[in-house]
Amino acid sequence: MAQMNPAGLWKTIDDSTGVAKSLVRITDDAGVYRGTIEKLLDPATKPDAVCDKCTDERKDKPLLGLTILRNVHQDADDKTVWDGGDIT
Repeated sequence: MAQMNPAGLWKTIDDSTGVAKSLVRITDDAGVYRGTIEKLLDPATKPDAVCDKCTDERKDKPLLGLTILRNVHQDADDKTVWDGGDIT
């Protein structure tokens, strides 16, 4: 059985509206994953929109190109669990 790997291009969907929001590229760097917004899909989102809900150094940074998943890795003991890092 192939091991599941989250690396690739993912479409994000708004939980409450079901509208596709963005394309996020998840990359694997020696087992540590990061995800960056590659394309905005929701026509209601302006191309120059910024992260006004971020509370760290990403506050007011452009959404396009924003890293929204950082330092996530697979649990050493349970390969079905992804651990660490943060998801904005």
